[in-house]
Amino acid sequence: MSTTGGYGYGGGTSYTYGGTGGGTTTYYTPYTPKGGPSRVWFHLLLDDSILEPGDQVTLRGDLDELGSGGPGVPMAQSADDPAVFEVEVELPIGMTETHFSGMFDYRFAIETPDGVVIEEGSIPKSAKEMYAHFYHNCRTNYREPRLKQSNILANDEAFDRLMRREILQLQSGAIGARECLLRVQGIVQGIPGVVRSDVEDLFDQLLKETGRDGQLPAAALLVLTAAVGMFDLSSTERTWVATAPRKTTTYGAATTAGGYYAAKPIPKPQDWCQAVCESLDVLGLLSTDLKAELTIAGKGWLVEGLSEMTERLSAHGRFDWVRAMPVVLDNQGAPDTEVTAKGGHRAVAKNFRSTAQRVLSEVEMTLNIGGQLRTQAQLAGQQEIGRAHV
Repeated sequence: MSTTGGYGYGGGTSYTYGGTGGGTTTYYTPYTPKGGPSRVWFHLLLDDSILEPGDQVTLRGDLDELGSGGPGVPMAQSADDPAVFEVEVELPIGMTETHFSGMFDYRFAIETPDGVVIEEGSIPKSAKEMYAHFYHNCRTNYREPRLKQSNILANDEAFDRLMRREILQLQSGAIGARECLLRVQGIVQGIPGVVRSDVEDLFDQLLKETGRDGQLPAAALLVLTAAVGMFDLSSTERTWVATAPRKTTTYGAATTAGGYYAAKPIPKPQDWCQAVCESLDVLGLLSTDLKAELTIAGKGWLVEGLSEMTERLSAHGRFDWVRAMPVVLDNQGAPDTEVTAKGGHRAVAKNFRSTAQRVLSEVEMTLNIGGQLRTQAQLAGQQEIGRAHV
């Protein structure tokens, strides 16, 4: 018996049995939703120059809400980026549901006025998890001349373009940090091949483009730090270390080389690490309900991103991460903070002194602010008592 995900329209599971007579029989079982409904967004990045008058970009799928193999759901062209098409739909599936072979299939298409359907990709995509936002970079289809002629972006270019769009939306106030993080999650999951270094490189580039000593608005800083935290910590990554060469037998078969898995060296801290250390609003975050502000997942991503920053700096002889530790520890983070003497002991000692002076200065300022607030509260209480006696 073999189990495969449904290609063509139909998320679910198909079971193929081999009969004694040499034939096979396939039974298809569609996925049965356990929750829902959920409202989700679909976003498509498409070269709009291939569209002709009357064309409609649509979302098509095996669910009734997605057309069930018939005419698709019309998508609207974004006002801020004409290459982005979007639509919000309600699906009969809960946001926490998953299935190894897919809960539903979908793909995007161009539907012409005379009824021709030009579908991107050779097969549909299968949704194995639910997200608030599904992002997609248009795939080519060599059977469709118009798609063959389109200027399809490489996935790394698509990632950069979509991320910049959402960060601009955040900075303009059109969306908040919570919504922006949900969109970033959709981009990271939807664009193939995205890794942590892609997020870090974009983070560094945005810092350079600000032109203000590498400072980004607080909300953008938090979202990008959380985006770094959507990936495993560098300290958990392993690489294979061979202790013996692979050998080939007389018959050409290769033997397995001896070896073991060892921890990869922790990468050097990039520009974003220093920027977060210097700009993080520690007091503001300590007084904020991060779960309510960013969702449970968003809070975890932020703490993971701060932990990545902490481990990078400490592994290379820096103490700047000390500023962020109250936020990390307050939210159950546990990074490895063993500081190594990279750059020499004198450099490490110098960095420790400067970091300690800054932290002590911030503590003193915090105590002064707290004292002023207590004094104001006492005066307000005395005035209230005075008015009560009059």
